[in-house]
Amino acid sequence: MRIPTACAQCRRAKRRCIRLKASDTCGSCQQRQWPCEGKLQTQPVAQRPLVPRSIATASPPRGSSQNCGRQTRPRPTLSLGTAIELVDLYLEKFHGRPHSLFHPGTLRSQVRTGTLQDALLYAICAIGCKFSANPDTRSRGPDLRMDAKHLLQADISNICLDNIQACMLITTLSVGHGDSPSAALFFRIATAMAEVMGLNTPVTEGSVMDREVRRRVWWSLYLSDMWCMIGQGLHSQLSDVRVRIELPVNDRTFMSLHSEQTTIIFPLEHGIWAQMMTLVPLFEPIHNINLHVAKGESHSTGLDQRVDQLVQKLEDWKNSLPLDAQMNQENLHRQQKRGLGGLLISIHLAYHHYSTLLYFRYLEVRRPASSTDRTYIARCKTHASSFSSLLSVSRQLKGCDVVHPTVGHMATVSSSVLVHTLLFGELDELETVRQELNANFEALTELAQYWPATSAMVCAVHRRFRMKSSV
Repeated sequence: MRIPTACAQCRRAKRRCIRLKASDTCGSCQQRQWPCEGKLQTQPVAQRPLVPRSIATASPPRGSSQNCGRQTRPRPTLSLGTAIELVDLYLEKFHGRPHSLFHPGTLRSQVRTGTLQDALLYAICAIGCKFSANPDTRSRGPDLRMDAKHLLQADISNICLDNIQACMLITTLSVGHGDSPSAALFFRIATAMAEVMGLNTPVTEGSVMDREVRRRVWWSLYLSDMWCMIGQGLHSQLSDVRVRIELPVNDRTFMSLHSEQTTIIFPLEHGIWAQMMTLVPLFEPIHNINLHVAKGESHSTGLDQRVDQLVQKLEDWKNSLPLDAQMNQENLHRQQKRGLGGLLISIHLAYHHYSTLLYFRYLEVRRPASSTDRTYIARCKTHASSFSSLLSVSRQLKGCDVVHPTVGHMATVSSSVLVHTLLFGELDELETVRQELNANFEALTELAQYWPATSAMVCAVHRRFRMKSSV
């Protein structure tokens, strides 16, 4: 029988277990300040290693695949207390907005028991540390991000849910740091793993919670594919895929599930996050219209008809929202108390952004404006202003932050419309528009602290302000 060479913690987390003596605490548990469970048996003296020590420990030859010019450096220590703090920040500030990859209670439990895969833990902490009030903790972000990436690359042939989740988080980090090639690569890997694992296939085995996590991971991939990948000019891999699984269950129901639960007593109504899955398919046709306009096809009967159809679909989406997903002050405060305020704001920011993009081309009408053109211009301004106001609200209400990288791009689009109004609008619009532009600029400045790629967007808005001041 093969003698165990790893402690119980490292075996569960599929981590490399390194110790000087069999009776010592392993390095991984020591870094995390966790109890190292399980005493290891020592190897019998008569048993010799299959590979001579001098060969096993020798440096790889120059030019080999193991020597890529990357220096090996010790992984940054991550104590249990720090890991818990950063995971809590991730769940509070980020989880559920751009994607929903984890069951919060289970994730916290895995961190405390040391059973969370290393690459996944480091990727979560690389995002969570961005929101820490401690400068020393924030400064660890680059190391955590690079170590998460290296750990994942070392285990990339292991097709599992943990690695799909890690790929998604590293995709988000890559987007926020302006590394589009890495973002595309890790997202494609995640999509391929999901296809191999059949995440788009209904399953009946396992607990309700496990099945719902699988479902939410696939829908997170779908959301990113239909929005972020298409927005970067990449071909969508999921737009033509027939969806075989149900929409995510109600968010409150999901958060209340436990690991052994096999049935749901509550009605299987769809919650707030599920509404985003019904909105995001509209992004690609809106994006394609703007591509046609950029190529010179600014006005044609066919293009105007497609706009009219999308206008109706956007309004149908808004009018069909269940009560819990509607945007009003009463519901916002109700969802804030439930820990879902940021999620509610997030889907409505997306709605205003999509609408702004759809009407954007009418701001530069070169033909005599028809009544429809004037209506669409007014709607474009309204949605840009509504986006700015809602983003400002999200920064004022506790627990309602919307700070993922895509928000920077959306705020820039809103600001472009507001600058247009500032330059060409009516006098009675100007004071409100200035306030909304200032609010957008403050939000972009904050986002730039988290995501370096947003700095270019801040500069773009600043240039527009200077252009106005010189007019």
